[in-house]
Amino acid sequence: MKPTLLPLALLSILTAAVAAPAPLMTTPGPSLLSDPLTALSPAWQAAKGRWTIQDGTLRGESIAEQNHAATYRHALSFTDAVIQFEVRLGDARAVTLSLNDQGGHAARVILTPKGFQARKDDHDGPDRAAPFNDVQMPLAPGTWHTVTVEVLGPRLLASVDGQTAPAQLSFGQADLIASPKTNVGLTVQGGAASFRNLTVQSATSNPTWTDPAPQPAPAKTKGK
Repeated sequence: MKPTLLPLALLSILTAAVAAPAPLMTTPGPSLLSDPLTALSPAWQAAKGRWTIQDGTLRGESIAEQNHAATYRHALSFTDAVIQFEVRLGDARAVTLSLNDQGGHAARVILTPKGFQARKDDHDGPDRAAPFNDVQMPLAPGTWHTVTVEVLGPRLLASVDGQTAPAQLSFGQADLIASPKTNVGLTVQGGAASFRNLTVQSATSNPTWTDPAPQPAPAKTKGK
């Protein structure tokens, strides 16, 4: 039996690698960060919430008394990049990938059971949060989903599970997004979620890519 185990394991690894969705807007370059998130690491700072390893994957849980999302950050210097990770929402109300610069938040991708949205994030100074289009795409809480986030100059593109149709992409641009980033962060709001297989690669422009037509941003609700 032993001679067959190693080839099967290698086949499983190779299949998982092939299954990773290809970036759309960018061409990936050298690796900047690769972490399977199977163990807690001092390279990550758990600023809020409770972060543990459960069933071999990273689990973040918000703590109600803190009145803040669970936050887990890794220092990393980059400007243009392709970021991929897998997430299982669990009972969390929302999870985010946060991109931050020297002054604070620069961009964010928010995922909920109903879908996801990329946005220019709030920032100290004249800039304020500006959401891009919502993508209505049910994300089953008990299922692993692959998130791809691409940053190229002022442009930000988010997709989930390899979807490529314009209506399934959250895309926008803002000068703030082009700022040199200093760290990446994962957050969990209102419950617990799990993460695995986070990678960050430097990125250059994909010459075959055409920006999607602008999609409507979510309408503001009166009184909010």
